[in-house]
Amino acid sequence: MPEQDHDEQPHGPHRPALTPLVRATPEPVATEVTRRLLDHLVVGGVHPGERLPGERQLAEDLGVNRATVREAIKTLSFLGVVDVHQSRGSYLRGPDSDVLAAVFHATSAVTGHRLVDIVETRWCLEVLIAQLAAQRRTDEDLAHLRAALHRMEQTRHDTASFEDADVAFHSALARSTGNPILNSLLVGVRSVMFAWIARHIPTSTSPSRAYADHVPVLAAVEAGDARAAGEAMGTHMARAARKIATNAVGEDAAAVRDLVQRMAGVPAAAAAADAQRP
Repeated sequence: MPEQDHDEQPHGPHRPALTPLVRATPEPVATEVTRRLLDHLVVGGVHPGERLPGERQLAEDLGVNRATVREAIKTLSFLGVVDVHQSRGSYLRGPDSDVLAAVFHATSAVTGHRLVDIVETRWCLEVLIAQLAAQRRTDEDLAHLRAALHRMEQTRHDTASFEDADVAFHSALARSTGNPILNSLLVGVRSVMFAWIARHIPTSTSPSRAYADHVPVLAAVEAGDARAAGEAMGTHMARAARKIATNAVGEDAAAVRDLVQRMAGVPAAAAAADAQRP
């Protein structure tokens, strides 16, 4: 049985409207429609937990056929951005899910990004998070960070467990900023970055070196020293970027090496500004 159509628009003032698709690339129409829908979701065309307009309405708004819309919705469902219910329509995942991270990951999967852009984004984001965590952390945040670092120390001979503890440390650091959007952005960027790492970098990393990189980050956060926290995280990101450059090939490798040369040694407070320069 075909999915029941639902053509009511989401309620609320100042919702951006979809406009007919203008073909500008040779890629499949369904891919362009998926990207347009992602853009629409990012700018608030549908809020988390709300139902998307039905297939007929989306097809009319975008000037495409319903089969193309159906394929785009299926892609968004596969990527974890929307939940599709056979009898009730498609819903943007609710506020209890990490919908911002899902949208970021989906956008990366659909549009593709240069490796160097992903590395640079994570670098700047991690430095900013470390700085804000040093300024805003609570005693409870410090307890979570210390526990995660202790787990890293105890699991240095177990790569899988060490990686889990590493993720827990960075997640605790992001939560320490008190800004949930930063945490969601980090989850999205990290998922794209780790997908590349899983395909291209052997698991024989150096947990002991990675653990040592995190020790001064925690020390600076404990001391409330934002500059030192950012610089310590920048050192860690530089080391990670060098390893990525070593395992990348061609233009990707050259671009990441150039990024390391530009970013390494830059004061943490100036890292984000430096990233904007040509």
